[in-house]
Amino acid sequence: MARVTSGASNIAATIGQYPNVVSDPNAGLAGTIDPVSGLPYIFDPKAFAAPLAGTYGNAPRAFARLFGRNQTNLTLTKNFYFKNEDRYRLQLRAEAFNVFNKTQFTGVGTVLTTTSTFGLPSGTRLPREFQFGAKLSF
Repeated sequence: MARVTSGASNIAATIGQYPNVVSDPNAGLAGTIDPVSGLPYIFDPKAFAAPLAGTYGNAPRAFARLFGRNQTNLTLTKNFYFKNEDRYRLQLRAEAFNVFNKTQFTGVGTVLTTTSTFGLPSGTRLPREFQFGAKLSF
């Protein structure tokens, strides 16, 4: 969930007060691609305005959800037995994480004063990853 802040301070000098919501954050640019960065907007950055000095904004605490996690993992194993006994065994293993290399966003720019990243994803999970292993049991 995203907690949008205005980046300014209020009367009590607390940094991070909430901005004002001026339109629907889930409409407008939400879900479209930013032409500069090529990243999708999580919410509409034009739906927020900085509150007047000395006032609190009306934005909810956490309204925007990141895209769901969609990851496919795969494991292949093969056991080799020696001398037709179950006592000696070699296991070869190959594992792939995020096989289809789908981008998983982990954060979003939520400070209104940073207009270049406001509403855009700020981090991702690891891309496709492989690991291989061998285990000898005796």
